[in-house]
Amino acid sequence: MRQDYFVFNDFRSLDCNVILSQVKTESTPKRELVFSPVPGRNGDMLQDQKRWGNVKISYSCAIIKEFPAYYQALKNGLYKSTGYHRLEDTIHPDEFRIGAFCEALEPKTARYNQTGTFDVVFNCKPQRFLKSGEIAVCFSEDGSVHNGTAFAALPQITVFGAGAGLLRIGKYSVEIKSITEPLILDCDMQNAYSIGADGGVINQNAEIYAPEFPKLLPGDNTVTWEGDISALEIVPRWWML
Repeated sequence: MRQDYFVFNDFRSLDCNVILSQVKTESTPKRELVFSPVPGRNGDMLQDQKRWGNVKISYSCAIIKEFPAYYQALKNGLYKSTGYHRLEDTIHPDEFRIGAFCEALEPKTARYNQTGTFDVVFNCKPQRFLKSGEIAVCFSEDGSVHNGTAFAALPQITVFGAGAGLLRIGKYSVEIKSITEPLILDCDMQNAYSIGADGGVINQNAEIYAPEFPKLLPGDNTVTWEGDISALEIVPRWWML
Protein backbone atom coordinates (compact mmCIF):
# COMPACT_ATOMS: atom_id res chain seq x y z
CA MET A 1 0.00 0.00 0.00
CA ARG A 2 1.35 3.40 -1.00
CA GLN A 3 2.20 5.75 1.85
CA ASP A 4 2.73 9.38 0.93
CA TYR A 5 5.23 11.58 2.76
CA PHE A 6 6.97 14.94 2.54
CA VAL A 7 10.68 15.76 2.56
CA PHE A 8 11.90 19.04 4.06
CA ASN A 9 15.59 19.87 3.89
CA ASP A 10 16.35 16.14 3.36
CA PHE A 11 14.24 15.15 6.39
CA ARG A 12 11.55 12.56 5.52
CA SER A 13 8.31 12.48 7.49
CA LEU A 14 8.07 8.76 6.70
CA ASP A 15 11.07 8.10 8.92
CA CYS A 16 8.94 9.21 11.89
CA ASN A 17 6.04 6.87 11.05
CA VAL A 18 3.93 9.87 10.01
CA ILE A 19 0.90 9.15 7.83
CA LEU A 20 -0.45 11.92 5.61
CA SER A 21 -4.24 11.82 5.89
CA GLN A 22 -4.99 15.02 3.98
CA VAL A 23 -2.95 17.60 2.12
CA LYS A 24 -3.61 21.23 1.25
CA THR A 25 -0.90 21.86 -1.29
CA GLU A 26 -2.83 23.41 -4.16
CA SER A 27 -3.03 26.94 -2.76
CA THR A 28 -2.28 29.64 -5.31
CA PRO A 29 -0.52 32.87 -4.37
CA LYS A 30 -2.09 36.28 -4.35
CA ARG A 31 -0.80 38.72 -6.92
CA GLU A 32 0.15 41.92 -5.13
CA LEU A 33 -1.81 44.86 -6.51
CA VAL A 34 -2.19 48.33 -5.02
CA PHE A 35 -5.45 50.22 -5.62
CA SER A 36 -5.24 53.97 -4.94
CA PRO A 37 -7.96 56.61 -5.22
CA VAL A 38 -7.20 59.57 -7.48
CA PRO A 39 -8.92 62.89 -6.68
CA GLY A 40 -11.22 64.01 -9.48
CA ARG A 41 -11.26 60.63 -11.20
CA ASN A 42 -13.74 57.78 -10.93
CA GLY A 43 -12.37 54.43 -9.89
CA ASP A 44 -8.98 53.57 -8.38
CA MET A 45 -5.56 53.62 -10.00
CA LEU A 46 -4.08 50.12 -10.14
CA GLN A 47 -0.39 49.49 -9.57
CA ASP A 48 0.89 45.99 -10.27
CA GLN A 49 3.78 45.23 -7.90
CA LYS A 50 4.89 42.46 -10.29
CA ARG A 51 5.16 39.86 -7.56
CA TRP A 52 3.20 37.14 -5.83
CA GLY A 53 3.04 36.60 -2.10
CA ASN A 54 3.87 33.44 -0.15
CA VAL A 55 1.44 30.56 0.26
CA LYS A 56 0.72 28.19 3.16
CA ILE A 57 1.19 24.50 2.40
CA SER A 58 -0.41 22.17 4.94
CA TYR A 59 -0.12 18.43 5.61
CA SER A 60 -2.65 16.79 7.94
CA CYS A 61 -0.67 14.07 9.71
CA ALA A 62 -1.20 11.14 12.03
CA ILE A 63 1.07 8.95 14.11
CA ILE A 64 -0.83 5.75 14.98
CA LYS A 65 1.59 4.08 17.38
CA GLU A 66 4.36 5.01 19.82
CA PHE A 67 3.34 8.64 19.48
CA PRO A 68 5.69 10.25 22.05
CA ALA A 69 8.88 8.85 20.51
CA TYR A 70 7.95 9.39 16.88
CA TYR A 71 6.53 12.85 17.56
CA GLN A 72 9.75 13.90 19.28
CA ALA A 73 11.75 12.62 16.31
CA LEU A 74 9.50 14.64 13.98
CA LYS A 75 10.04 17.81 16.03
CA ASN A 76 13.78 17.23 16.02
CA GLY A 77 13.78 16.92 12.24
CA LEU A 78 11.63 19.98 11.58
CA TYR A 79 12.91 22.42 14.17
CA LYS A 80 16.58 21.87 13.36
CA SER A 81 16.12 23.82 10.11
CA THR A 82 15.78 27.59 10.05
CA GLY A 83 15.09 29.74 7.02
CA TYR A 84 13.99 28.57 3.59
CA HIS A 85 14.67 25.03 2.41
CA ARG A 86 13.55 22.64 -0.30
CA LEU A 87 10.14 21.02 0.28
CA GLU A 88 8.76 18.18 -1.80
CA ASP A 89 6.30 15.34 -1.42
CA THR A 90 5.30 12.11 -3.12
CA ILE A 91 1.94 13.57 -4.14
CA HIS A 92 3.69 15.93 -6.59
CA PRO A 93 6.73 13.89 -7.67
CA ASP A 94 7.71 16.22 -10.51
CA GLU A 95 7.99 19.45 -8.55
CA PHE A 96 9.23 21.07 -5.36
CA ARG A 97 8.79 24.26 -3.39
CA ILE A 98 11.03 26.50 -1.29
CA GLY A 99 9.53 26.92 2.16
CA ALA A 100 10.11 27.58 5.83
CA PHE A 101 8.69 25.68 8.78
CA CYS A 102 7.43 28.30 11.20
CA GLU A 103 4.00 27.19 12.49
CA ALA A 104 3.40 25.65 15.91
CA LEU A 105 2.55 21.94 16.12
CA GLU A 106 -0.65 21.34 18.07
CA PRO A 107 -1.35 17.61 18.31
CA LYS A 108 -4.54 15.94 19.50
CA THR A 109 -3.72 12.63 21.14
CA ALA A 110 -5.76 9.53 21.95
CA ARG A 111 -5.36 5.95 23.19
CA TYR A 112 -3.43 7.01 26.27
CA ASN A 113 -1.14 9.29 24.27
CA GLN A 114 -0.10 6.52 21.87
CA THR A 115 -1.70 8.05 18.75
CA GLY A 116 -2.04 11.63 17.63
CA THR A 117 -3.09 13.89 14.78
CA PHE A 118 -1.70 17.30 13.86
CA ASP A 119 -1.05 19.65 10.94
CA VAL A 120 2.40 20.49 9.62
CA VAL A 121 2.32 23.87 7.88
CA PHE A 122 5.03 25.46 5.74
CA ASN A 123 5.23 29.07 4.57
CA CYS A 124 6.37 28.73 0.96
CA LYS A 125 7.52 30.98 -1.82
CA PRO A 126 4.88 31.17 -4.55
CA GLN A 127 6.72 29.13 -7.20
CA ARG A 128 6.18 25.45 -7.83
CA PHE A 129 9.57 24.58 -9.31
CA LEU A 130 9.73 21.77 -11.85
CA LYS A 131 12.37 19.11 -11.35
CA SER A 132 12.84 19.07 -15.12
CA GLY A 133 14.19 22.60 -14.70
CA GLU A 134 17.14 21.24 -12.71
CA ILE A 135 18.48 19.38 -15.75
CA ALA A 136 21.26 21.31 -17.46
CA VAL A 137 20.96 22.15 -21.17
CA CYS A 138 24.42 22.17 -22.79
CA PHE A 139 25.52 24.18 -25.83
CA SER A 140 28.73 23.88 -27.83
CA GLU A 141 27.30 26.09 -30.59
CA ASP A 142 24.44 28.52 -31.09
CA GLY A 143 20.98 27.13 -30.44
CA SER A 144 17.78 27.78 -28.51
CA VAL A 145 16.00 26.66 -25.37
CA HIS A 146 12.22 26.31 -25.14
CA ASN A 147 10.25 27.47 -22.11
CA GLY A 148 6.98 25.56 -22.09
CA THR A 149 5.59 27.34 -19.02
CA ALA A 150 3.68 30.61 -18.78
CA PHE A 151 6.36 32.29 -16.64
CA ALA A 152 9.82 33.75 -17.23
CA ALA A 153 12.50 31.54 -15.65
CA LEU A 154 15.65 32.88 -13.98
CA PRO A 155 18.34 30.39 -14.98
CA GLN A 156 21.81 29.57 -13.76
CA ILE A 157 24.23 29.89 -16.68
CA THR A 158 27.79 28.54 -16.70
CA VAL A 159 30.02 30.09 -19.35
CA PHE A 160 33.15 28.26 -20.52
CA GLY A 161 36.02 29.81 -22.42
CA ALA A 162 39.24 31.80 -22.06
CA GLY A 163 39.13 35.53 -22.69
CA ALA A 164 36.33 37.98 -23.43
CA GLY A 165 33.00 37.47 -25.15
CA LEU A 166 29.43 38.53 -25.65
CA LEU A 167 26.54 36.24 -24.68
CA ARG A 168 23.01 36.73 -26.02
CA ILE A 169 19.95 34.89 -24.76
CA GLY A 170 16.77 36.08 -26.43
CA LYS A 171 16.64 39.86 -26.07
CA TYR A 172 19.18 39.88 -23.21
CA SER A 173 22.93 40.32 -23.57
CA VAL A 174 25.86 39.92 -21.18
CA GLU A 175 29.28 41.35 -21.97
CA ILE A 176 32.04 39.28 -20.40
CA LYS A 177 35.33 41.09 -19.98
CA SER A 178 37.42 38.08 -19.04
CA ILE A 179 36.97 34.35 -18.42
CA THR A 180 39.73 32.46 -16.64
CA GLU A 181 37.60 29.77 -15.01
CA PRO A 182 34.02 28.72 -15.71
CA LEU A 183 31.90 31.80 -15.02
CA ILE A 184 28.54 31.26 -13.32
CA LEU A 185 25.69 33.74 -13.83
CA ASP A 186 22.95 33.32 -11.24
CA CYS A 187 20.08 35.20 -12.84
CA ASP A 188 17.88 34.85 -9.76
CA MET A 189 20.41 36.28 -7.30
CA GLN A 190 21.77 38.75 -9.93
CA ASN A 191 25.28 37.56 -9.25
CA ALA A 192 28.36 36.47 -11.23
CA TYR A 193 31.01 34.24 -9.68
CA SER A 194 33.42 31.37 -10.23
CA ILE A 195 34.61 28.51 -8.07
CA GLY A 196 38.30 28.53 -7.14
CA ALA A 197 40.60 25.52 -6.92
CA ASP A 198 40.00 25.40 -3.17
CA GLY A 199 36.22 25.30 -3.65
CA GLY A 200 35.75 28.90 -2.58
CA VAL A 201 33.44 31.35 -4.32
CA ILE A 202 35.16 34.14 -6.27
CA ASN A 203 33.12 37.27 -6.99
CA GLN A 204 33.18 38.06 -10.72
CA ASN A 205 30.62 40.86 -10.94
CA ALA A 206 33.31 43.30 -12.03
CA GLU A 207 34.08 41.05 -15.02
CA ILE A 208 30.65 41.37 -16.63
CA TYR A 209 28.36 44.09 -17.93
CA ALA A 210 24.67 43.18 -17.99
CA PRO A 211 21.98 45.87 -18.12
CA GLU A 212 19.64 43.06 -17.08
CA PHE A 213 20.40 39.44 -16.25
CA PRO A 214 18.91 37.02 -18.80
CA LYS A 215 15.45 35.52 -18.42
CA LEU A 216 14.04 32.55 -20.30
CA LEU A 217 10.73 33.89 -21.56
CA PRO A 218 7.81 31.62 -22.51
CA GLY A 219 8.44 30.06 -25.92
CA ASP A 220 11.75 29.76 -27.78
CA ASN A 221 14.81 31.65 -26.55
CA THR A 222 17.75 31.93 -28.96
CA VAL A 223 21.21 31.33 -27.52
CA THR A 224 24.19 32.86 -29.35
CA TRP A 225 27.63 34.15 -28.47
CA GLU A 226 30.80 35.58 -29.94
CA GLY A 227 34.38 36.09 -28.82
CA ASP A 228 36.27 33.65 -26.63
CA ILE A 229 33.26 31.76 -25.26
CA SER A 230 33.48 28.05 -26.14
CA ALA A 231 30.41 26.49 -24.50
CA LEU A 232 27.45 27.11 -22.21
CA GLU A 233 25.51 25.14 -19.64
CA ILE A 234 22.04 26.44 -18.71
CA VAL A 235 20.05 25.15 -15.73
CA PRO A 236 16.69 26.71 -16.63
CA ARG A 237 14.82 26.55 -13.30
CA TRP A 238 11.35 26.19 -14.80
CA TRP A 239 8.45 27.05 -12.51
CA MET A 240 4.71 27.54 -12.44
CA LEU A 241 2.04 28.61 -9.95
